[in-house]
Amino acid sequence: DLIVFYIMPKLGQKINGRNLKDILLRADLEYSNMQIFNYYISKHNFKDLQFCIASAFEPGTFDLQQMLSENYQGLCCFMSANHRRGKAAYANMLMTLDKIVNALDADLCDDHREPCGNAYIAKCQQQLQNNA
Repeated sequence: DLIVFYIMPKLGQKINGRNLKDILLRADLEYSNMQIFNYYISKHNFKDLQFCIASAFEPGTFDLQQMLSENYQGLCCFMSANHRRGKAAYANMLMTLDKIVNALDADLCDDHREPCGNAYIAKCQQQLQNNA
């Protein structure tokens, strides 16, 4: 079970890779050997993964060297609904995604890539509670 959000650029736009890399690193995400970005509760505890951010489209990964010259059509943000600290991880994810969305002037979207409303956020919270 995954909780999934998308960050999608405004209609007709793309996300600049150079800006994206800077924004993700400033948001304390770590580039992983799986070629996606991970958020950990502590930079010193890589066992406590909170959530991940990947490219929304195939292949879903980021190449750090090519990222500077690439444009992206969206981001996929996900976490386990069975996370042992689900409530805290979810709060961290929403707070971080809000910063990223604002920095990119993009839209936070649901699992169907439609603009996200309070009902979807509540549905995800409920999914976490059901799996606790």
